[in-house]
Amino acid sequence: MPKHHKPIKPVSILLWIAVALAIALILLLALLPDRKPDDVDDTAEIFLVRTLTVQPRNLIQTIALPGQLIPSRSVMLAAEIGGVITELAVDKGDVVAAGDLLAKIDHRHWETQYRQAEIEEHDAQRDLQRWQQMLSEAAVSQSEFDAVKRRSQLAAIALEQAQIQLDKSTVRAPFDGVIDDRLLEVGAFINEGQALFRLIENHPMKITLHVPERDVARIRPHDLLTVRAHALGNTNSFSARVTFVGHEATPPTFSYPAELVLDDPPPNLRPGMIVDVEMERAVLENAMAVPLAAVIPRRGEHVVFLYRDGIAERTVVWINTMLNGEVVIKSGLEPGDIVIVSGHRTLQDGAAVEIEQDQE
Repeated sequence: MPKHHKPIKPVSILLWIAVALAIALILLLALLPDRKPDDVDDTAEIFLVRTLTVQPRNLIQTIALPGQLIPSRSVMLAAEIGGVITELAVDKGDVVAAGDLLAKIDHRHWETQYRQAEIEEHDAQRDLQRWQQMLSEAAVSQSEFDAVKRRSQLAAIALEQAQIQLDKSTVRAPFDGVIDDRLLEVGAFINEGQALFRLIENHPMKITLHVPERDVARIRPHDLLTVRAHALGNTNSFSARVTFVGHEATPPTFSYPAELVLDDPPPNLRPGMIVDVEMERAVLENAMAVPLAAVIPRRGEHVVFLYRDGIAERTVVWINTMLNGEVVIKSGLEPGDIVIVSGHRTLQDGAAVEIEQDQE
């Protein structure tokens, strides 16, 4: 009988193929040379940074108090007599000097009275001279002469009063300034005491402000303080002299009123503008301060990086206060520490760093 061969299963064939491939791969790897690829770089990344050496120094703590510019003088000029306005010599915005004519009121009635008084005074003076001659010749008694003399004196007084009334028909500037408002037109009838103009004096100019209780002892009359006007940009500053400090606090803030004067204010300043008045609050002696950008808040802590022989060292610091764009450190730094102030935002403790060559 012929023999029958047992068929080979496909699974066994696949298994033998896999074993053969594995053996071939092992032999291939064993024959390859043991070397490191040329493109592998063992050097760590080096960060370029800028640094600052910390040393103790005295820092002046200042505060900026809001103040408001006001004219040194501001008055409403009113008519001293009633009548019709016959002339307006100025308008709003005009600059005037002390004594300049601003307006005229119908003065015909007062001019007539003045002329009458002038005539009476002239006659009284002439009679007085004639009676003086007769008294020297004993032609009249002393009592008669005294009556004539009294009449002459009363006539002079009446003439002076008439001149005063006539002068009241013109309105003149009491001081140098600017006409800030004109309230009536030519032809309008005004009553005695009715306002015609608002005149303000801007040279010098005043600043009003309120000083907190904790700072009022540090400000005194004649002190010179630095002032910055928002309208001119905070980079522009000028000096103002303290002229008044209140002795009683005012509600509701219970701060103390104060006034300063600008003897020569910049031309662009105008009454009503808001300014910052800087004054000294305290002097921090031997303070350790670093730029604000050097301090990094991380997980509830404040961290700076120190430069130690080419390595960044993470250091936790405790802050005292912030002053003029700097952070005053209470503890965590020592004099002479080199603090990294730029290029440190992505640093980790122990990172390799290099100081930029162009650092001043």
